[in-house]
Amino acid sequence: MKETIVNITLDRNSLLNNYDGWKLVKKDLLNQPDAIEVINHIRSLYSSIQKLASLIAQLNIEMLGDKREYLLGLVNEVVEKYPDALPVICLWDVKNSEDAKLIGVEFLPLYTIFEIQDTYLGKNTAFVDPNRTTPVIESVC
Repeated sequence: MKETIVNITLDRNSLLNNYDGWKLVKKDLLNQPDAIEVINHIRSLYSSIQKLASLIAQLNIEMLGDKREYLLGLVNEVVEKYPDALPVICLWDVKNSEDAKLIGVEFLPLYTIFEIQDTYLGKNTAFVDPNRTTPVIESVC
């Protein structure tokens, strides 16, 4: 199968001559070649976004600390006993042990669990497929 290549170029001089709001970036624009290839800038931007997303995920993992292990332990416990069921979070209204009432059930988002796990393992998961249904390592979630 042939790879389709798209090239998008902007004419630097046309940009400079037809718009007068370049004050902050005019010096950088003047240093660009006559034909500016946009795709290279998009790739650079995309790469930067991936790095930022990975850093933010890593910071979130560090903030979770021991809670991460506890959460993954709970998920493992449910998955081992009920491998075909999604783990759920039960919301209880507890005034005392005799009056506890179930007020809601929410599915635990496995996608989020996989992100936590992968980030902890140092894998880049900023743009992982949200439809993924299998864990990275068998023993976790």
